[in-house]
Amino acid sequence: MNVKIFKAGIVCLVSCLLSVSLKAQNENEDRTLFKSGNFENLGVMLAPSYGYTRMDGTGVSLANIRAGVIVQEKFTFGAFYGFSLNDIDPESETVNGIYMDFRSYGGFAEYTIRPSELIHFSFPLFIGAGEVEMDNDEGSAGLGEENFFLVEPGALLEINLHKYVRFNIGASYRFVGDMSYRNMSSSDISGLTGQVGLKFGVF
Repeated sequence: MNVKIFKAGIVCLVSCLLSVSLKAQNENEDRTLFKSGNFENLGVMLAPSYGYTRMDGTGVSLANIRAGVIVQEKFTFGAFYGFSLNDIDPESETVNGIYMDFRSYGGFAEYTIRPSELIHFSFPLFIGAGEVEMDNDEGSAGLGEENFFLVEPGALLEINLHKYVRFNIGASYRFVGDMSYRNMSSSDISGLTGQVGLKFGVF
């Protein structure tokens, strides 16, 4: 009888020790943003937009597309690509029959305040490179091109249209690094851009 009680006590003691050990192990695990095999904090997005700005005194229509990964619903990191939709006719250009194209590309980070609210604000920051080049009806005008660094912070008002769709409208300001092309400088390419677009994603 004493042997049975002894064996039962041993079993209880071992069970208690294992329980405490497992609990301590769980408490000592590194705290990470993404648990192994758990992607609940991640989302994805794709956002096309239309923008309007001015370069060297001329109105420019811009198309922009960005894609990224959303972390904890508020932080987005990804890449963007933009280009001019119309032929740009700079005021400073003296040669007839040529026009300018504009392109930009790089990475972006975005912070969204209270994304679950119907109306909220989002603040993207674009960092990358830009390019301007003179063309004519036959293609390249043979006048080379100019590449430059750019930074463009923005502010957007967003409206949740659907679980997977958001409408946004706002503005950004394009800061262009040191550049010189034809009769233009960085101040002629820098400027305010108004924009409107949609954001599709799993938020």
